[in-house]
Amino acid sequence: MTVELYLSQAGDLRPHFTIPAVARSAGHPDSIARALARVAEEAIEEELQRQGMRGEAFSLRPSILLPGVATPRFGGGRVSFPMRMLLVGTGPRIAELRKNELEEMARSACSQWVRGHLRFVDPERDLALEMFTRAPGGVRSAFLSIARAPLAASQYLASEVVALTTSDEFRRLFPEVGDEVECSTLACGVKLRVTVTMAFVDKNVHSERAYFSRKREVEAFLYEKLRALPMEFDVIEICINGGDQERADESGILLTCLGTTADGRRPGRADSAPEGETTSHHAEQFAKAILSRVRGVRAAVVRLEEDDHGQIARAFVRLELLEGAMLEAVRGAIHELVPLESHPARSADPEF
Repeated sequence: MTVELYLSQAGDLRPHFTIPAVARSAGHPDSIARALARVAEEAIEEELQRQGMRGEAFSLRPSILLPGVATPRFGGGRVSFPMRMLLVGTGPRIAELRKNELEEMARSACSQWVRGHLRFVDPERDLALEMFTRAPGGVRSAFLSIARAPLAASQYLASEVVALTTSDEFRRLFPEVGDEVECSTLACGVKLRVTVTMAFVDKNVHSERAYFSRKREVEAFLYEKLRALPMEFDVIEICINGGDQERADESGILLTCLGTTADGRRPGRADSAPEGETTSHHAEQFAKAILSRVRGVRAAVVRLEEDDHGQIARAFVRLELLEGAMLEAVRGAIHELVPLESHPARSADPEF
């Protein structure tokens, strides 16, 4: 597939790097909703291809994950009503399959994903699924994914915190922490502010005192791991579950039954993204390749117009060049990185 490339230059890209960075784990309600919509689409489109309906697509991006009803209690609470995944969108009719057969195909794919990513969720017991689609066939509406290179420390550290808190080592040390982690990092001069929201699992927490004690141990663990990384920050401030209230029992802390707030507190949307931005592997890979392989580039901000299956239509690249480098001189090198159709730089290119 040929991709259009729009190249432009900026004198200073620093304003595009000094923003709060947000990273989320697979257990965040929005992450769950996106993943379930994606695997359901893929399972159904495999059936479309098997029936020779190539080029057809199911679009389930408007899907939503409704929270269940849960009552967390120290030592173990109760889930009264399961989470409910509403797969909503458009898609072609499949002659050989009835609605319930199509729904069962999506359910199987979603159950498999849950078993592989959510340790405390039984998909048969804790997740209900319904699907509502209408013709005509789905249209892959494009969205803009963004990546920057080189990453500011505050940007890559958000992802680093999520990686640390979902590692085998962390889960062995802190079995009380569930699968939902969200981290926001912000650089304030020589100070790094790290704000983390993580769901604790009630059956592994036996008292309020134990909760706050373990939370402090998690903060110390993260501080030690972050301080060991090469960085220029003199001060690291870590806040975990800042909304917690002492002496309020289970209602004052972030306690869950299933390791995710989707069990009873928060819905998830398949079309949402942290801070209104969507990242993608393609965008990150392209931005890093520009910085590492193209001489004369100090920084790059890449926006790719792509659908949720990774099909790229357009690439918008804004560069900050080293002294003496010219935009036209680097165009050829960027053009060779991926099969792109190059377009001249122009003032009408989107600013970002």
